[in-house]
Amino acid sequence: MRVLIWTKAFAPSTGGIERYSATLARGLSEQGLDVIVATETGAPDGFDASVHYRVCRRPSHSDLARLMDQADVVHLCGPAVGPMRLALRSNAALAIEHSGYQLVCPSGMLLRYPDESICPNHFRARQHSRCVRCLVTQGAAGPLRAAARVAAGQLRTRLAADVRVAHIAVSQHVARRLGLPDVVVIPHGIDPPEPIDRWLPEQFAYVGRLVREKGVDILLDAFSTVARERPDAQLRIVGDGPLRDALETNATALGVGTNVTFLGGVAFDQIDAALADVATVVVPSRCEETFGLVALEQAARGRQVITSDIGGLGEVARAINARLVPPGDRNALADNMLRGIEHAERTNPAPTLPESLTAERMVDRHIELYEHLLKKDRPRGRG
Repeated sequence: MRVLIWTKAFAPSTGGIERYSATLARGLSEQGLDVIVATETGAPDGFDASVHYRVCRRPSHSDLARLMDQADVVHLCGPAVGPMRLALRSNAALAIEHSGYQLVCPSGMLLRYPDESICPNHFRARQHSRCVRCLVTQGAAGPLRAAARVAAGQLRTRLAADVRVAHIAVSQHVARRLGLPDVVVIPHGIDPPEPIDRWLPEQFAYVGRLVREKGVDILLDAFSTVARERPDAQLRIVGDGPLRDALETNATALGVGTNVTFLGGVAFDQIDAALADVATVVVPSRCEETFGLVALEQAARGRQVITSDIGGLGEVARAINARLVPPGDRNALADNMLRGIEHAERTNPAPTLPESLTAERMVDRHIELYEHLLKKDRPRGRG
């Protein structure tokens, strides 16, 4: 079976999509499938020499069309308009993996501005003028560009509604939000990592982008309460983003500037070193996360995890027995962080990785889906 995986972002870039697509490509190739990854991400010469599948970086329109024509299955990491159009013109089976809300929200976040509340899904209700105002209010685009993004979202929705497309959601929550018939839920999976062998109970960490929807401001506020009761508590912020300067200023204003360390962007293979001795990782998102990859990775290493009870993140949190708090509730977060210290003082690290969230299971389920698609009678491409 020849599988073409298209992903806009790929290694050496770091992030959830990059790790998912690389894990899937490696797993499929280990099962004997002929795998090609096509990506818009560039890399230094020789970067891909160690992988056992082919990588085509920054292919031209004609090169991508040719690769799709040669594939049995095209797997798109996200409903990108250009690749969808090309795939639907080929004779390959098409599967689209949804680890975001791009199909039902022009911004992909499902947050309504200016109040930053969860959007009731104005786009699906065809209230497109609200979507334009939301994009303008959040500063994502001016009026004309916002209108163009909404129009692109409408085109994306029409293409994705083609009967030949199989849709994969990374959580039950995403499947419900998409509102499409026959969505297959295949959660992301990881390989069992090396467990940590020790931790310091008062060491906390956050791993992720420094953007409003991730709730790092809520974490700093809660941590200031923790530090007043436990002055030795420390918080490491791993990641970067547009809010870094404001968050550093906020930490100082809250009186915890010496307790909080901003490490900036860290390569995925260096995160373990950055989190050495950390007992608890906190994921304080205020938006509906589609999954909880950081939470899963850190629980599998044996760390305690505290997360917002929201979206697909809440699903993962329950599977790994994480501590759940209402999104945006600073007091509940601080209380759970203090309880986490007490628990870590009397408990050894205990890795948690459910079988349903392993890379092996994820790969097997993708192969099952591909085989099912190839057995179906499918209309031929549009030419």
